[in-house]
Amino acid sequence: MGKNGPARHLNHLYPHPVPVEVYLLPEVYPHNPVSWLYFAYKLASYLCHSPTPSPVDVTADGSVFKVTSEPAMLRLWRSGFYGKGVLSRSEPTWRQRHQQQQEASTSTSTSSPALEAVTVARRQERQQFKQLRAQLQQLEIRHRKHELNEEEVKELEKLRVTVEDLRKGNTPTKGTSRETTKDPKETTETTRDNTNDNTNVAAGSVTRVVTDTSENAAIADLEYLQLSAVETLWLLHLGSIRVHSNLTASAISRQLGPAGRIEYAAYHYFRSLGWCVRDGLKFGAEFLLYKRGPVFGHAEFAIKVVSRHHQPQWTEMATVARVIGTVNKTLVVCYVTAPDTDEAEEIDDVAQWVSQYRVAPVMYRRWNPSRTRD
Repeated sequence: MGKNGPARHLNHLYPHPVPVEVYLLPEVYPHNPVSWLYFAYKLASYLCHSPTPSPVDVTADGSVFKVTSEPAMLRLWRSGFYGKGVLSRSEPTWRQRHQQQQEASTSTSTSSPALEAVTVARRQERQQFKQLRAQLQQLEIRHRKHELNEEEVKELEKLRVTVEDLRKGNTPTKGTSRETTKDPKETTETTRDNTNDNTNVAAGSVTRVVTDTSENAAIADLEYLQLSAVETLWLLHLGSIRVHSNLTASAISRQLGPAGRIEYAAYHYFRSLGWCVRDGLKFGAEFLLYKRGPVFGHAEFAIKVVSRHHQPQWTEMATVARVIGTVNKTLVVCYVTAPDTDEAEEIDDVAQWVSQYRVAPVMYRRWNPSRTRD
């Protein structure tokens, strides 16, 4: 695949920062009539043969906005990383994971594992490493006291090799620890039980779904993509979605309220500058800023929105700053000033009322006297 193979693959999967099709026309040189003809040809080709993508249908269930079509979910996620799969960490991969489980039961899996499967495998490897390391430490203590026999000394050498392989990220050597080895029958039965019995708790009620493990069985997609109110308002502004129940931008603005509109002003500001904005609740902030998206790297900045409606205490700011600092991110305090007369509830044009808000981001950093001396 080459040195830049994975990056090219991601660029192919996630080509656009917004779900808007952009068609580049050639340059026109006034003194060259051929360039005019070529421009007219490309424009006519686009108008005649390039269909305009229809807006994504979004269902409004109270304050929850759902996208249920699988192509629509992929389109919104791969064109700006909008929404969250309700049965996944972020990207809606519930169906992909269960297809992989079904293929694994028949040993026909050829697709790459989902993010959740990778996380589970990493946690299992980390747990195995800790168990082997603790066992190695106990044997080394006994070895210093000259309490090991010849077989235990050989076991100690094998454990050293295994722990070193795990520390370097290599596959551990088999047969090194009897305590961490599991019965293959037990593992197979557990995997089969997890594949056959799946629980859906998205709507507050538990529904038992029995999945057919045959090779040609179809898996019903129980997952939908949930959009936040600010994401829905932004996508309405772009014209990329169509909300059923006749909800307009002004109706969603009324649902947000004054505090929600202030958050949307910050969201609109950073999205307009080309940042990928995701929810930052797990870090105590309103938003996280990615250069391109979660699949390309970690977020660099965390946004804390401050306004006259919400003025946090210094203890809250110190707590958020400490949390953000421990995850190698930079805290940005975003001051949003709302107009005296808020007309967002009556105006459907989002750009018209959001232009009345003033956004001033300020980078928050801890001052270290020893590093800032003259």
